Amino acid sequence: MDDDRTQQITLSVPPGTPPHEKRSLGSHFEYLSASLSHVGCVRTLNEDACLELADRQLWVVADGMGGHMAGDVASRTVIDYARVVPFDPIFSLFVEQVENQLIGAHKALVDAGRTTGKISGSTVVAFLAHGRQGLVMWAGDSRLYLFRQGNLFQVSRDHSFVEELLTMGGITPEEARSHPRANVITRAVGAGEELVLDLDIFELQHGDLLLLCSDGLYKELEDREIGVLMARSDSPARIAQDLIGTCLERRARDNVTVVVVRVASPASTKENQ
Repeated sequence: MDDDRTQQITLSVPPGTPPHEKRSLGSHFEYLSASLSHVGCVRTLNEDACLELADRQLWVVADGMGGHMAGDVASRTVIDYARVVPFDPIFSLFVEQVENQLIGAHKALVDAGRTTGKISGSTVVAFLAHGRQGLVMWAGDSRLYLFRQGNLFQVSRDHSFVEELLTMGGITPEEARSHPRANVITRAVGAGEELVLDLDIFELQHGDLLLLCSDGLYKELEDREIGVLMARSDSPARIAQDLIGTCLERRARDNVTVVVVRVASPASTKENQ
């Protein structure tokens, strides 16, 4: 790829212009979020998609697979189904509604594949918040990280061939990064007859930062580096811009998408204004 074309792609994220932040007040915490998606420096099509429904305290990242006119359609289908999820004030019922919408997206992609003969799928990771609880729902290798008190934790666990090898002790984390089958995932929306989503619930704390991302982020940055960038600011917009910008500086080989959510007590938010 020539340098002029790469420069043009890079400038599609305006330098010094952070993404817009969305604010939502829950029963215990206030949430401030920002998202950013970039095609990267090698690909010509962005097959990632993301969603911020701050008023419903739902955030989603999807990473499509299947190539031109397949991966982008798959990720957009996931986001379109998530966007119209019926809200329910009872958290367990809202979680069920989100799960049903993602299963609906799965069925739509499977049916489309039968009609067109072209199989397309997408990873998905969703973060939901209610009261003092956070919940992650996912399929594939898009991730949810929690940054708390200076430490970064990976909350979701990849549905991938390499993750299975890691769990069995067959390879080390260092070997996993360069494994020849590192891109092989074992679960996705639109792949297989039935979609099985994993869920995990955890307690939220004032000051938490949640990061949803496609694999384009952690292909370029190690977890330690992600933590360093997240420690620099408590602004989701600034963090999102720094993460994407650093990937671009390293000639991002894949599409990269991030959604950053900050959790804060309403009183502390007012004091900082």
